[in-house]
Amino acid sequence: MLLLWLLFAGCRDSVKPVSEKPPPPDILADRGRQPDPCHLTVALAQVGVMESGGNNAGPEVEGYLASTGFAKGAPWCAAFVHWCFWECGVTLEPKRSFALAANWHPKAKRIWEKNVGRGWEREVDEDFYRVSENGDIFALWYNNLGRIGHTGIIAGEDNDYFYTVEGNTGPGGEREGEGVFKRKRLRRTIYCISRWHRNSPALASARPARSLAGI
Repeated sequence: MLLLWLLFAGCRDSVKPVSEKPPPPDILADRGRQPDPCHLTVALAQVGVMESGGNNAGPEVEGYLASTGFAKGAPWCAAFVHWCFWECGVTLEPKRSFALAANWHPKAKRIWEKNVGRGWEREVDEDFYRVSENGDIFALWYNNLGRIGHTGIIAGEDNDYFYTVEGNTGPGGEREGEGVFKRKRLRRTIYCISRWHRNSPALASARPARSLAGI
């Protein structure tokens, strides 16, 4: 009997639980990170907002623009980012300047740039390293414009992609799109990443300080 019990116990202890389905790459990349900063939580809650009543128009879109002092009709990717900060009790001044995507990316705020240092390239056998934090702000460069032409908020990262929340984009990732979307963008397409949320107590909380109705 003792021998049978020992055999049973040995078999029982050797059984391994069935492994769970692995989480998506953006979640894997974020293990061990801090809770999302407030402005990212606000941005994620806006996913699905669409323009209405004309180009760059609609109640929510006009609210984003109003946070920067602009009215409907203006491009609003950068205003969307500003509004997310504003919802958390942080008004970046002069607010009208933050309606321009490039103004989110002064040299002093950049934590990574394409073709500077390591760039985005990675050796085939190199372990994953994360360069961004959730809540960082990314930029896209457009050669036809000769400048930064689109910006949004980073929500995750893996070996090949940044996972983002963006306003004034579309299902295809275009600038001057019609809504707020979650996107995944190849790392090599990102021009630079800037960080604004460090050392801001208001952004450490995930609870918005204002509502859209209060604009």
